[in-house]
Amino acid sequence: MKRGEGGFTLIELLVVLAIVALIAIAATTTTFQVLASTKRSNDHMTAIRQVQNAGYWISNDAQMAQGVDTDDVPETSEVEFITLTWIEWDYDDYEDSTYHSVTYSFQDLSDGIGKLVRNHWSSAGANEQTLVAEYIYYNPDDIDNTTQVSYQTPVLTVQIAASVGEASETREYKIQRRPRCLFPLPAHLHYLVVAEVPRVALCHFLFATGHTPRRHQQHKPLYL
Repeated sequence: MKRGEGGFTLIELLVVLAIVALIAIAATTTTFQVLASTKRSNDHMTAIRQVQNAGYWISNDAQMAQGVDTDDVPETSEVEFITLTWIEWDYDDYEDSTYHSVTYSFQDLSDGIGKLVRNHWSSAGANEQTLVAEYIYYNPDDIDNTTQVSYQTPVLTVQIAASVGEASETREYKIQRRPRCLFPLPAHLHYLVVAEVPRVALCHFLFATGHTPRRHQQHKPLYL
């Protein structure tokens, strides 16, 4: 190098390279943190959607239900969560009324995480299975955090928990079943429904006036 010409010394070059390396490391770290935060946020949103889906389906069926069974059937391969039953009355011919049975069960459980499936059967010929939610957490040994159900007439309490990656969501649903007669309302008395007479009052009215089907005459009116 000629006298008077400017240039970088080796030390200056090393300092510049070190600064560039530090900037690159900081930028890479920030990128990874943003990506990780985005993934956690997406996982949490997925967990929320799964819990909401399960709560929506179970709530709709529970409000219709006349029978509730929260016991698992050990003879089956699936883990049964809850079974709900009801009758869709044909008011013109109660013998043509339709019986419905809906069972929610867990499938593909692995480390306590699995799918919640809805099986619907009816005497009208329905026999269908619906995937309600994924990533549902079910571990009976973890009683405070697991998906669980309890029933005390007329309120069904359902806790739904979902876990996706490092994110989780838990919500509790309290569902009060609508009171229902266990026998149909004759066609000529439908005006009582239009007038919004409470269903429990209708049960007592039908029994007192002898409008219940014959097979129910020897019993008191049944409602849930």
